[in-house]
Amino acid sequence: MKKLILAFWMILVVVFTAACGGETTEEEITVPENTNESELTTAPGADAPFAVHFFDVGQADSALVICDGETMLIDGGNVGDGDDVVAAIDDLGVSDIDVMISTHSDEDHIGGLAYLLKKVNAPVYGTRLTVGIIENKLTEFTFDYNPELHTVKAGDTVKL
Repeated sequence: MKKLILAFWMILVVVFTAACGGETTEEEITVPENTNESELTTAPGADAPFAVHFFDVGQADSALVICDGETMLIDGGNVGDGDDVVAAIDDLGVSDIDVMISTHSDEDHIGGLAYLLKKVNAPVYGTRLTVGIIENKLTEFTFDYNPELHTVKAGDTVKL
């Protein structure tokens, strides 16, 4: 009887494993071999209407999305990364940011935003907690204008 139960469970495991595993081809999960690096980091003004540039800010995060000439910065890295993010954006030939998004209030996501806001006047969107912490951090800096901060909640949409 034990052998019959064991065989039954083994058959169930095999059936469920086969049923749950969808077919995935190597092409679906890897970059094609004939793609060169410049195609992955298309600069503004090139033929591609959409590009995402990820900036090397160590453990922190910062990415610039460019879509049909509109720009969105997602996170600003650490405080010490602010100047590097500004330089990376300048190197891409981008002179203006249309929207900044702060995914959450950790230092490695919002620390560099003040340096960016000193360079560009762009609205910043984040959750109530994130915007509150950013407001507090911005009191440490002097601006020629009043930075525009917007609170978003689940289900909200930020358009470029």
